[in-house]
Parts: sequence; structure tokens; C-alpha cells
Amino acid sequence: MQLSSFSDRLSAPHWYWQEMESIWEQVNQLPEGQDKVVMSQLWQLGKTPASPTAEEFPALVAHEFLVEQLVDGRLVCRPVPPSLEEFWRVGITVSHAHGYRLQPHEAFQAKLQATLPLLHVVETSKNEQSHSPEAADLEPGKTTVKLAA
Repeated sequence: MQLSSFSDRLSAPHWYWQEMESIWEQVNQLPEGQDKVVMSQLWQLGKTPASPTAEEFPALVAHEFLVEQLVDGRLVCRPVPPSLEEFWRVGITVSHAHGYRLQPHEAFQAKLQATLPLLHVVETSKNEQSHSPEAADLEPGKTTVKLAA
């Protein structure tokens, strides 16, 4: 998330809450069938340690959850919003009976509230890239919120 004068005043938990709510709303508005494909790819994205590719996650690219950008002469996918990779933990349930399902909003908010104490901020300065493993894929001058492992 790019810092601005408005977002500077927001706390990391507030950013994270807004991002998660936005993702939940986007998934909730998808047509039936497409929602299942997107949720399965969100689940997989959250469990994939490598940088995502458009070939691995075509539904996420099609619905603009992942955006392709040219970086150092190669195409890379960036999650939009940055905390997208964390959504599976609070927003999706999986069962043999129903497959991938979006958490009911009340249950989603309860899980989201429970995660807030576990958050930490990963930030890079405007002039240099962070060398921490958590920030390795962030652009300089960007901030994101991640769940502590």
C-alpha cells in the first residue's frame, strides 16, 4: 500500500481490515462458479512460497486480484491489495461437502478481529529495497501488513 497523507494516519490493523473487507466484497460479488475458481486460487496463492505467475493463477489475473507489471525486464504479478496472500486464512473455508466457500460475513469479521494482534508491518524506504525475507518482493517506498508466522 502506497503511503499518503491520509493513509499515514491509519494504523496497520486498520489498513489490513480495509484490505480484507475489500477482498471479501469482491469475491462475494463474483458470479457463482467463478467465485469457486477464485477462492481455490486464493487458497493456493496463500500457500505458495514463490512469486505468483499469471499461468498459475489465471482467474486471479482475470479478476484483477493479481496485476502483471514489467520489473527489470520481466513480467511479475503483484497482489492487489498487498495482503491478498493472507486472505485464505480468514476469508475462505474448505470442506469435502461444499468445496471452497466464502466465510459468512459475521464469521469472517470474527476471524479477522482475532488476527489483528498477530499483525506486523513490513516496510521499505523510498530509496532502498529492504533485505528482510518478508519484504523481498516489495517495491521501495511500499508498506504492507502480514500475519506473523
